[in-house]
Parts: sequence; C-alpha cells; structure tokens
Amino acid sequence: MPATIDREEVAAPPGRWRGAAPYAAVTLLSVVFAVFHIRTGWVGVLPDLQQRGIHLAMILALVFLVVPARRGDADGVPWYDVLLSAAGAALSLYPVLNHAEISERMGFPTALEQWLGVATALLVMEATRRTIGLTMIVIIAIFVSYLWIGAHLPMDLGGHAGFSLRRTISTLYLSQEGIFGPTLGASASFIALFVLFGAVAKVTGTGQFIIDIAHSALGTVRGGPAKVAVAASALLGTLSGSATANAVSTGMFTIPLMKRLGYSPRFAGAVEAVASTGGQLTPPVMGSAAFIMAEYLQLPYREIAAAALIPAILFYVMLLVTVHLEAAKLGLVGLRRDQLPRMRGVMLRGGHLLIGPTVLVFQLAVMKTTVLSAAFMGLFAALLAGMLRSHTRPGPRELLEAAREGALMSLQVGVACAAAGLIIGPIFLSGLGPKLADILVGAAGANLLVLLVFAMIAALVMSMGLPSTAVYILVAVLIAPAIIALGVAPLAAHMFAYWFGTMANITPPVATAAYAAAGIAGSNPLMTGLSAVRLGAAGFLLPFMFVFGPQLLLLGTTTEIVLATVTCAVGVSALAAAFCGFLLRPLHPLERLALGAAALTLMYPGGLTDLLGVGLSLIVGVVHWLRHRRLLRLDAGRLGGL
Repeated sequence: MPATIDREEVAAPPGRWRGAAPYAAVTLLSVVFAVFHIRTGWVGVLPDLQQRGIHLAMILALVFLVVPARRGDADGVPWYDVLLSAAGAALSLYPVLNHAEISERMGFPTALEQWLGVATALLVMEATRRTIGLTMIVIIAIFVSYLWIGAHLPMDLGGHAGFSLRRTISTLYLSQEGIFGPTLGASASFIALFVLFGAVAKVTGTGQFIIDIAHSALGTVRGGPAKVAVAASALLGTLSGSATANAVSTGMFTIPLMKRLGYSPRFAGAVEAVASTGGQLTPPVMGSAAFIMAEYLQLPYREIAAAALIPAILFYVMLLVTVHLEAAKLGLVGLRRDQLPRMRGVMLRGGHLLIGPTVLVFQLAVMKTTVLSAAFMGLFAALLAGMLRSHTRPGPRELLEAAREGALMSLQVGVACAAAGLIIGPIFLSGLGPKLADILVGAAGANLLVLLVFAMIAALVMSMGLPSTAVYILVAVLIAPAIIALGVAPLAAHMFAYWFGTMANITPPVATAAYAAAGIAGSNPLMTGLSAVRLGAAGFLLPFMFVFGPQLLLLGTTTEIVLATVTCAVGVSALAAAFCGFLLRPLHPLERLALGAAALTLMYPGGLTDLLGVGLSLIVGVVHWLRHRRLLRLDAGRLGGL
C-alpha cells in the first residue's frame, strides 16, 4: 500500500507543503473519489472516456501527493509534486472536457494534443515508478519503443511499417485502446467500489467479527489457531482483495496464537501468507485482476467467480490438510473453550454485519445483476448494517477514514491499469499480439505443456518487480493468446494467467504477503517465503490441472465436474501428506514418493490416470495403516515389559 503523508507538523525543508494541509487535501480528494464512484454505482457510469478520465485524474492527483519520489522522503510535499498532482489531473481531464471535438476529428490529435499526450504518458510512467517500481517502466519502454524499432525488424520477427508520433498519440491518449482502455475502465467502475466496500467493512468491524467466528468454530480442534488463520483469511480475503493487507490485518491475531500453540514462527507466517493469498482466488470478490479478466473476456463477472470456486476450494483443502497433519506431527492440540469467544455471543454482537456480504453474493449469484450494481448494493447494505448497532456504527471520522483508505488502496491498481494501456496500445496498433502468439507457439514446438511452463516462468519472473494485477495483465496480453491458439478455452487460459499473477504474493525473492507475515511472526522472510511455496504448492499445480481439465472451471457435464473435483481433492490431500511427511505417523520415504506420484496422476484428468492414482493411494494407505498398527503393538509390548 502506498505510503501516506504524516498529518502532523514536521520540520520540512523550505519549498515543501507541510503540516495538516497535505492530509486535509488528500482526505478531501479521497472523499471526492468515494462520492464519485458511489454516485456512478447508483445512477450508472458515464460514457467510457469520461468515466475513465475522471477516475485517472483523481488517481494521479492523489499519487503525487501521497507517494514520495524517493523512498523515505515523506516530510511534507515538495512544490514539484504539487505541480505534478495538478498536471496529472488536468491532462487526464482534457479528453473528458473535449471528447465531442476529439470524436469529430476521429481521434487524430492536434499539434498541442501530441505534446499533451506525451506529457500524460510520462506522468503515468512516473506514477507507475512510484507505486509499482522500475520493472514496469522498463516493460513499458520496450513496448513503446517497439513502435519505432519494429519498422527495422524482419516481418517474421514482428516487424511492421512504422508509426508516426501523431498516430501513436492518437492510440495511447485519445482512444480507448491506450491509457483510457478497458483495464482502466475496470478500475474506474467496479474495482473502486469493491475497494470502498472493503474499507467500509473494516470501519464497521466486519473483519474482527469474521475472525471471532473462525475462532469460535475452529479454535478447539487440533491445530485450531492455524485453521482459524486459514478460515479467517479466506473470508476476509474475499472482501479485501489484497493478500498483503489481509496477511497483516488477520496475521496480527492469528500468528501469535499459532506460535503460542507450538507452531514455529516460520510455519505460522507461511500459513497466514498462503491463506491470505488464497483470498484473492476465492469468490465472490477475489482480486482486482479478476474484474479485468471479465473485461478482457467480455463475460459477466459472476461467470468468472463461479469458474474460480472449485479451484479455490481445492487450494484450501490442501492447506487445511497440511495444517492438520503438521499439528498431528508436532502433537499439538487446540485451545480450551474458555480461551475462545462463544459463537452465540459473537453472532448476537455482530451477526448483523453479515448483511453486506450476503447482499453482495445474493445480487451476483441469484439476482444476476451487473457487477457494478452488486458492488453498490453490497456497499450500501454494509453501511446500513453498521448503522444498526451503536458499537458498529461509524461516525464522521470513521467514514472519512473509510473514504481515505478506499481511495489510497485504489492507487496501485488504478495506476497499473493506466500503465497497462501503454503496453496494450502498442500491441493493438502494431498487431503484435497474433505475431507474438505464433512466435511462442513455434518456440514451444506447439507443445501445450511446454508453453504453459514458459507462461509460468514468465509470470514468476515478472512477479519479482510487479504486483499481481500487473503480472496478470502482462501474461494475459502477451502469452494467453498463444495458449488459446493451442485449443485451450479462453477462460482457462486467462485463469491460468490470473493464478500465477496471484501466486507471486508468496513466491520469493519478492513475496510481499509472505514477507509481511514474516515481520509479524519474527521469522526469516526468505525462509518464510520458501515455506509458503511448500504450503501453497496446490496453487502452482492447479492452473495446469484446469487447463488440461477445464471441468474444474465448470466447463463440462455435471458428472465430469463432480468426478474431476473429487479426484483432484484426493490428489491435493495426497500431495499435502507427501510434502508433510506424516499421516498416522511419519511416512516412510517410499510412501512419500508413492503418494506424490498418486497425487500427480489424480490431478491429471482421465479415467486411466484416476484409477492409477486412486489405486496407488489406497495401497499406500493400507500399507501405512498396517505398519502403524504393527508399531503400536510393538510399543505396547515394550511398555508392558517395563
């Protein structure tokens, strides 16, 4: 999340806007941001260019006031950032105010507009550098440069005829294929409302209520606090859509409890990081990139959410099995009932807070309204629910804080979506997409598995410097068309990109969710990240599974879907046991190897592989049970002899 300006008076150098004024300005802009998006959620969005331009104006204005040019430089706002803030707003609003005239000229820019377009692109790139990092800037520079460099390349290597500055600016600045493209459109409409929904849920106490429910329901079972972390993080993650924020907010409660129970700090941090990352994969809200996927595929968001449900459940099945087996291996038990809140009391005190999430799910799944309408109704219901009881009723200060937090949490996503236009625009203008797909298919030898491995490696490498939304956008634009060209369903190809963009949160060397959890756990960040990769192994295998077996995405008959789900559930459970090295007692190395092989065969769709996997799992299970019984008798005999 971007750094925020200190509201207190500080000893800042001359030429800086300091004291309470920057805080007040940011708060005022945040309120305008919230009011604008709530209003458009109520009465409907403006025409595309206007909605996106106003949204970007507020995003850029806030970025330059909130995120300093250099890390750690937060003592007031320098004069040049104030100017950049005003310039970002003005340049974003220019196409909005002049859209009729621009439309009459069919988007061809005047001499002035060419310079305005260049300035806007540079401001978006600077905002990208501040909120995302230099990696994204390098990628943007490569694609924009390609518009000129490509004119000197052979046609079979992606060459083209070349494009003038006027044509380039027309696409990047004055059309809906560049900065103001569909990715920014997703951020400007429903993503902003969902972020505000999460902020309202926070100030009304919904987050603490969900944690209390999880504690009451699961706290007494074996490894209870770890299972509480999984359940609470999954539920909160569907509301927040941010793995890192989720790891911090729930980890403050769950990680100390896990450590107190006997889990190592590294394992406790890894459990929280993986559980929080899974929240971005779990309907109904998921992460921001899921909404962008709906825009790319031109599918109702409810279809995206429905397709994501089974893989998300399988992800958590493996995590819960791993947590349980780890607790059994360590001999851990749950907490005492008197250490936990009672379900009756929790529900009496906060049950009304379920109204908001319930309305959201009802609107999406039952009423089948648009995602924008569902987000607005969920937000409105969450706010009204909070007003029902005095202890959850937000006052003016809390409402201002919700508006401020919602706006600031939208900055990175908004900037990433605008920056994506500087990549998508050149691809659209030059026709690089189909050419790149042909090149990738040729490099993979038309082998789907090889191409998927290429895509996975590309996503994980890019994740070293990009947030998950940006990783998804790049993989979806650059590699997904090649996957589709080999006969994969578009939904499966884009879901593949989305999953690996999300798994970046726990993949070292830049595993933001794992590192945030490690900070709370007091463990080594890198080792926590590596443990998170082991615990979240299903997240790296499931994308391959639903590409080869799209039944997991509800693409098939009911019988096929049920069979694929059951066999994959057995497979991820076997994989968890193999990784953990424990079942009824420590597994023999050959048993671990056999369970790992069984898991892989069960995860690959097909009658023969399913039979092989089930048979191998049963053999290992019977052999392990017999060995366990024999060792129990031997132990009993030794004790009797004593």
